[in-house]
Amino acid sequence: MGNVLSNNNTLKSLHLNEESGQSCWRGFSQCLTSPYSALKELSPNGCELNDDSTISLFTALGHNKSLKRLRIVETASITAAGWTRCFQLLIGSESILEELDFSETDIDDRGARSLVTLLSRHMRTVLSLRVFNQSSMTKDGWLSFTRLLHPSSTSHLKTLTLGYSWEEDNAEMFIDDDVFICFARALQSNTSLKELEFGVVEVALRSFDALEQSLCDVTSIESVCHSNHTLIDFSCMSDLAHPSVRAVIALLQFNKNENKSEVVRTKLLLPFFFSDFDAVSHIFGHMPTSELPHAISWMGKDGYGFNPLYLLCQNLPWLFDVQK
Repeated sequence: MGNVLSNNNTLKSLHLNEESGQSCWRGFSQCLTSPYSALKELSPNGCELNDDSTISLFTALGHNKSLKRLRIVETASITAAGWTRCFQLLIGSESILEELDFSETDIDDRGARSLVTLLSRHMRTVLSLRVFNQSSMTKDGWLSFTRLLHPSSTSHLKTLTLGYSWEEDNAEMFIDDDVFICFARALQSNTSLKELEFGVVEVALRSFDALEQSLCDVTSIESVCHSNHTLIDFSCMSDLAHPSVRAVIALLQFNKNENKSEVVRTKLLLPFFFSDFDAVSHIFGHMPTSELPHAISWMGKDGYGFNPLYLLCQNLPWLFDVQK
């Protein structure tokens, strides 16, 4: 198969689910180094890959310029050292991988840190990462993924799926409120991630408070402007009826607007004008008369500005003094 695929420029997707020996994988991997390979998606699931076979696969991927989606899931036969070595092989590679799925693969904390180092410093092409159901990963491992969201990271990740897709009484989940809050704080300065999912992990309300602040920090006008305006979807177990959760849902909905200047405008109107009756006069009371029409127009562009506009009129009655 490796020989055939080395000269095939039509096959785009390949899913394998048969056990094979190390020599078989070494032979198959040859097709990934061929300049004629057109494979864009590879899923060797159910093949019981071990360290040697996976290392052969990743060695070949380092020279591949066509594969965009790699899915290796539901295998526990690859050791932590094996995963670490595989991720190191892609540092400085020619790979253009965009989607990675390593769910249910027993990646531990060391493997998680190696993967994060790869994506945050060396592979800017990856846009989607899925690392579900890692029974060997502790709190430190999950926390390492926050590095992908920091300003120092070169990652352009748009979708990040972590956590667990199942819930069992005897299964220990290492994602707690501290982990969520660290992710929320990292999101405030992130401008690429659009979707963040934690599966069936339950999030406490104080974690939603932290996420709400990252999406709209009302400490000052400047802090609102520098809040996160990119994230549009956050998934976990939560009480949808609670005000903090509903506030996050509303802010995520605002972020869906591709015009980010309008997103900032909407967020500025909400906290400063809706919650503080005197805020309008504090901000606009000393504004030159020549600039007030522009401010009024800015506020009244859509339905979100009607209430602030009403407060402005009520706080600055001299605007409407009638000359007798």
